[in-house]
Amino acid sequence: MLCPASHIPRSNIGHGVEASLRKALTSRVLVIDDDGGIRELIKQMLEGRGYSVTSASNGATGYDLISKNPFDLVITDIQMNGIDGITLITRIRLLEDRRAVPCLVITGNTSKVNYERAMGAGADMVIGKPFDLGTFIMGVEQLLEESLIRSVHTADLESFPRPAVSCPPSIK
Repeated sequence: MLCPASHIPRSNIGHGVEASLRKALTSRVLVIDDDGGIRELIKQMLEGRGYSVTSASNGATGYDLISKNPFDLVITDIQMNGIDGITLITRIRLLEDRRAVPCLVITGNTSKVNYERAMGAGADMVIGKPFDLGTFIMGVEQLLEESLIRSVHTADLESFPRPAVSCPPSIK
């Protein structure tokens, strides 16, 4: 039999929620696209909404950045020289401490095959170029919100205190 809930101290419950909400207010976004105009448009749009944005012009630089720095969202093009977006996402998913970072793919090739390749590699969302700015922002906010919800639940579970004492013999 388990210990009754009254035997479990609850003083730390919720601390993970507060930290996660603070984190949401300063979400860090990595934008990877070989088109400087697209990178700058996305950067200005997201910074105008309060996000911290870092950009890279190719997959290799993007991978280097995410492997060394925490980001809350990755936005990447598919077709780039060198490491393309599909390979980049596949590599991100292999990084133990980065595999849960949401990845939004933007692409000029919106074929079903390209969509399936991106989703199969681990993309969370695919948006075609040219994209409607409202749809794009909604996608970014949706992915960050879903990520926040997951991190709140994880943080809350991790901060849940383990009982320091065993149950009295009469309860077992």
